[in-house]
Amino acid sequence: IFGEDLSRQTILIIGAGKIGETTLRHLAKRGVQSVLVANRSLDRAQELAAQFQGRALPFSELAAGLAQADIVISSTSAPHYVLSKSDLLPLMGQRRNRPLFLIDLAVPRDIDPGVLDVEGAYLYNIDQLADIARQNAQTRQAEAVAAEEMVAAEARQFFERLAAAPPHSGTRRALADVLTEELSFSGVPDGSTA
Repeated sequence: IFGEDLSRQTILIIGAGKIGETTLRHLAKRGVQSVLVANRSLDRAQELAAQFQGRALPFSELAAGLAQADIVISSTSAPHYVLSKSDLLPLMGQRRNRPLFLIDLAVPRDIDPGVLDVEGAYLYNIDQLADIARQNAQTRQAEAVAAEEMVAAEARQFFERLAAAPPHSGTRRALADVLTEELSFSGVPDGSTA
């Protein structure tokens, strides 16, 4: 939704525990500069917000934070939803139809799935994020296998050309030895017959 550059996005963290803190550390590394922190304990929200030059919000001002935020990440220990469709509906007009990206990292869930009925709201929970991460890992693994196959094919072609080349004072054997040694480090079979 927002691309790779998060520096212009306002992030609202709901819940100032370990998960919220860890999330903010990762986001800060990605360039996030505008941070809001809402927590039932204002002191803890202020403490976490100060670490990231952010602003703390009392939980009673959560609606104001939602109106400003582009991305909301919730990770409270509440036994019930802290954000619902009825919380978002009146805010979307104030947001001038800017999309709102919601990430629910809590177990049990903090954000009612009904928010998906609100136009412009996008909700992801921790299970969906795990599925996305798993799919990305599978894609990277497939790309790594394809790269290894390309290297192996190039190595076979090199050895075929090397075997066809006339020997010149041991150059052919020396090159083959170097290539074989390098390929052994990578785990790619050399296909050598020379």
